[in-house]
Amino acid sequence: MSLWIQALKVVLPVAYFVAAFFHAMHFGGELAPRVHSVRRITLVLAVVLHVTLFATLWTAVGSFPAFDAWSTLSSVALGIALLYGATALGRGAIGEGAIVYGTVGLLQMLASAFMPLELPSASGHPLTFNVFHAFTSMAAASALVLSGVNGVLFLVVYRRMKKASFGPLVRGLPSLNTLAILTRRAALGGFLLLSIGINFGIGWAHSQGVAGFGYTDPWVLAMLVLWLHFGLVAFSGRIPGLSAVRASYAATAGLSVFVLASLATLIPHVSFHWGS
Repeated sequence: MSLWIQALKVVLPVAYFVAAFFHAMHFGGELAPRVHSVRRITLVLAVVLHVTLFATLWTAVGSFPAFDAWSTLSSVALGIALLYGATALGRGAIGEGAIVYGTVGLLQMLASAFMPLELPSASGHPLTFNVFHAFTSMAAASALVLSGVNGVLFLVVYRRMKKASFGPLVRGLPSLNTLAILTRRAALGGFLLLSIGINFGIGWAHSQGVAGFGYTDPWVLAMLVLWLHFGLVAFSGRIPGLSAVRASYAATAGLSVFVLASLATLIPHVSFHWGS
């Protein structure tokens, strides 16, 4: 089983890069029906292999499959792939898919490269805790990353259009309106999932007397700030003065904060999440 896990870790980044390649063909012009079929097949195959990896880890370890920083990164990569497929469905965002799935491939490549060779031990938390806190938190992280990526792409297209530079990149990416919708939709998903994950985690930490837990903990503080931040992004369409451009800048800044907060958890003793 360990050999099977190692094989999946090697194949997964390649599978996502292949899916990104077929999405990138959209920048060259209209795709033939056969190419669309191959694009869908490669993407479904990549996601199925990813789910198989976590199912195999779960079977081998007997716990929810998020055991260390690199397994968590892989979970976020899978979440981005699934959430993007759901939020972009039917919106003609094929060109954007090349960037999103390329990013997923890079994240999975990092996770595969640094994930321990030996199977990690179970987290020690009950399944209920992992489902309602770990799962929702990782899904929220995926949504926040996706919102930030959409925000970045919105700003790229917006600036190109202001300069009247209508190259293959602008033609291949979705419209500004679509990118704004995707940015807000992903932010809304992250906001709702963080609402569940944060509250459940705080309740658990209080009830179990988790050592080192506090609202000034860097990770907890960052998640609370991001919860409010992406709530504003999600509902920016209804807030006067928060245009799509400003919402995209906010989503991009939120992505930067999330990345920095995630890196902080890798530093010993910075957060009570470290080593858990």
